[in-house]
Amino acid sequence: MKKVLAGYLFIHICSCMIGKSIVSVNCRLNDPKGRVIQLQLPKYVKKTIVSNDAEVGIEYTFWYRDSTAIYVSTFEEGGTLNYGNIRNKPMAFSNRFMSDTIDLTGIDSFGKLWREVKKGDLFYGYLKVDSLNKLTFDKALESIVVK
Repeated sequence: MKKVLAGYLFIHICSCMIGKSIVSVNCRLNDPKGRVIQLQLPKYVKKTIVSNDAEVGIEYTFWYRDSTAIYVSTFEEGGTLNYGNIRNKPMAFSNRFMSDTIDLTGIDSFGKLWREVKKGDLFYGYLKVDSLNKLTFDKALESIVVK
């Protein structure tokens, strides 16, 4: 029992440590405008970049040890990491496509926070965020600058 409690406490403390080190990141979009997205976010463990020849767009995802992720995407169909969360929220999915700018938030089935912002053809957000780290990830999204 002590080992389980100690393990849980260690995981909880580690997840609370997200955001102690902030890094600056540039994401080059593969669009004719040659845009670059700049953002300040907590130091991440892994970065993935997804592009698809069949669909115009690119998605940058920054992953953390506890499976939290933050992303920036320009996929035209809007199939982001929060697709399932948005589908499960009443009216959010249709509102997302009928609006040029929208900010959606919610809690997933595991009690973790998610958020997605749409501004024109740019989608960005986070998922699986513990409530203790919400402010850190909100600041990361608010730091986004399009150049």
